[in-house]
Amino acid sequence: MRVLLIDDHVLFTDSLRCLLREMSPETEVVAASCIAEAMQHTAPVDLILLDQHLPDGDGVGALTTLKCAFPQAPVVVVSGDAQPHAIQAAMGAGAMGYVPKSSSPGVLVAAMRLILSGGVYLPTHLLHSGTHPAEPGDLAPTAYGADPLSDRQREVLRQVMEGKTNKQIARELGIAESTVKSHLSTAFRVLGVANRTEAVFKTAQAPSAYSPK
Repeated sequence: MRVLLIDDHVLFTDSLRCLLREMSPETEVVAASCIAEAMQHTAPVDLILLDQHLPDGDGVGALTTLKCAFPQAPVVVVSGDAQPHAIQAAMGAGAMGYVPKSSSPGVLVAAMRLILSGGVYLPTHLLHSGTHPAEPGDLAPTAYGADPLSDRQREVLRQVMEGKTNKQIARELGIAESTVKSHLSTAFRVLGVANRTEAVFKTAQAPSAYSPK
């Protein structure tokens, strides 16, 4: 596995490099201190770990640049900024995970494994800080559109939050993968989101509202 690590803090980079190699001795870590340096690496990568604040790139702009350059590689933001608005902006820009630098090594490793298996990782315990979680009644048509979520759509969203792929969800619920996609498409419309990561962020803000009744 090849990991592109983009961070301008040498001590953190060295520590993370050691952690990744402990996680998997076969892991090749390519380090860059800025976006420009990262763009010089033309070889394919399996995962990108990105600091949120860099000398030549910040937030959504850096994410967009990297996703265009490495379209097949999931991007995980590893940042000292754990504010909900920063997490939401990163996930909305296409990040597949957001790990605060205050997290334990075990959390980072678990997040990476989840993302590499096709899941999405969010620090859900931080999302409630400074926010006002929705109540189940907020799923009324006046809040999110013409159709409220069905029990099945709520269950599919719950499993998406657990990082499960469409295929895994279909197998566990005993339905076709195309049916899972249909439920997600409807749920995205009801929630007013455009993709899986935005849906995960929104459901994480009010998990009780999206649990099966």
